Amino acid sequence: MYVLSLRRGEVYMGGVKLVPTPLVEEVRKLLKEGSSVLVLGPHGVGKSAAVFTAMYTAVGEGAAAIDLSVDTATFAEYLKVAERAKWAFGFFDALPPQFYEEPDVWVEYATLWRDGCQRIAARSAYLQRRGYPVVLVLPRELAVRCGAYLRKFVKVRVGQSEDVARRIFEENAEVYCGDSYAEYVAAAVSKWGEGGYYMALYAAKALRYCDEDPEGLVEVARASFVEKLKKYVKAVYAGPRFADVVAHRRLPGPLLSEVAHYEEVEAKVRVAERLVSLARKIPSPHREYVEVLALQAADGLRRFTRPGWYVRSLRRVGPLCEEALVKVAEELGGGRREVDLRLLLKGFVIAHGAYSDLAEAVLRLALGESPCVGKLARLCRGGAMGEELVNAIVHPYRLSLDFPPLPEGPAYYASVRAEELGEDKWVEFLAFLNEEAKRRRVDVTPFRDYVELALSRGGPEARGLALSLVEAAAVVPRDLIVYALAEASKMGRASGALVDKYVQYVGDAEALYKACGEACRDVVVEVALAAAARARGCEALRQLEVALTAAGYGRLVEKYRPHQFCT
Repeated sequence: MYVLSLRRGEVYMGGVKLVPTPLVEEVRKLLKEGSSVLVLGPHGVGKSAAVFTAMYTAVGEGAAAIDLSVDTATFAEYLKVAERAKWAFGFFDALPPQFYEEPDVWVEYATLWRDGCQRIAARSAYLQRRGYPVVLVLPRELAVRCGAYLRKFVKVRVGQSEDVARRIFEENAEVYCGDSYAEYVAAAVSKWGEGGYYMALYAAKALRYCDEDPEGLVEVARASFVEKLKKYVKAVYAGPRFADVVAHRRLPGPLLSEVAHYEEVEAKVRVAERLVSLARKIPSPHREYVEVLALQAADGLRRFTRPGWYVRSLRRVGPLCEEALVKVAEELGGGRREVDLRLLLKGFVIAHGAYSDLAEAVLRLALGESPCVGKLARLCRGGAMGEELVNAIVHPYRLSLDFPPLPEGPAYYASVRAEELGEDKWVEFLAFLNEEAKRRRVDVTPFRDYVELALSRGGPEARGLALSLVEAAAVVPRDLIVYALAEASKMGRASGALVDKYVQYVGDAEALYKACGEACRDVVVEVALAAAARARGCEALRQLEVALTAAGYGRLVEKYRPHQFCT
């Protein structure tokens, strides 16, 4: 049993005076009523101290405490003791109080729950069948293990209080430095939401003189707490893919799960992509056979997109535990590899057959709407998709995977590449985007291939629609504006609206001159003068040089280079 003592009517543990909290009486009351209790909370907020205080008090009243983590023979002896006691209860603490003194040893309880929670749960269920209540103490992130069984417990969620942190500091410090000093320390150690009571105790034991900087004292306590958590993280989480998972922990759960199995996902996505591509090229009845193979490949991928306990657990850690995660990942991440976010998205789409949802999401992005549609909603939080996921979908080109049945309506054009369609389809879709641009904010980025092909290979109608879309759309990539104005200049259709858009969003006439040279002389001069009027100082002078070069005075500009002498 753990070493507790009573001195002058006060409870001590290992020379530390324990500050009573409401949790002590709450746990004791629930156990007396026969209720099994799950005490949950962040690290370092007094869960274990409160529970062990309640248990020590109960043992003093004639109860028997049965440790669920012991070997079979000892567990059987505990049961014999329980039969002779007034009443009995079982207990298990994944991080007992001694962890903070000897983390390398006592962290084994956390790994025991990680690897053998079923055994602990089986013993707990056995005690409950015999009428004995059970108390389990777990940090939030480990409660994802054996979650179905834990739902049967009465949950007591523990937080931290500045008042309790202040009392811990005052009653364990060897010197008294006034209320304001204690209040400052209590407020400082409480701001992270975890570790407050441990840091208050550490600061109290470290304080020697009242002229010590309280901020420095708290920083030393915080560093000590993070070092303890690093031992915990290394024991419970560190594995072959640990550094990769921590580096991408902001990703949605299904994609983070793929990161944890990246090599397998990468291989299966490549196979599935080939099957999907092959299914489009061969006739029946062979097509149906290949489609079946593609569906089987998707089933193999699906299990890698289900977030396991490892991924779900990492998403529950507090800020200081996360700092420990990052530090451990940096220590172990020498061989960390970069992951392809587009490949992860492909894996998710293939695994869940979300081909039409992907096409609809791309169309919604172009029309300024949320891409969180259908099965892709699982990749969103609060109805919004992360910027890095959006960028992965549209850059460097539109992510599309076409697999029967193809979506109908405008979303169809997002499921295929523009080069796979004829000019009549380009015209139809560009006309649709032009109409939408009159009513709402349209982003051309996802469908730039339609614009580029219409300008380079299309007839007069397709080119005209592409140019009008570049003029009307709210968001157009800079290089696409340059290309559109260059093509319009060659055709003699460089409108004032397109020139104004170029000046506003690109601004540098040199890019246009490099794109089409002497063929765009007049437009380059106009753009350069307009850009010079908007610019200042040396940049305005450089734009004037571009105008002179386009007008045929390049030799003189090259000879004198006036902007190089501008300061």
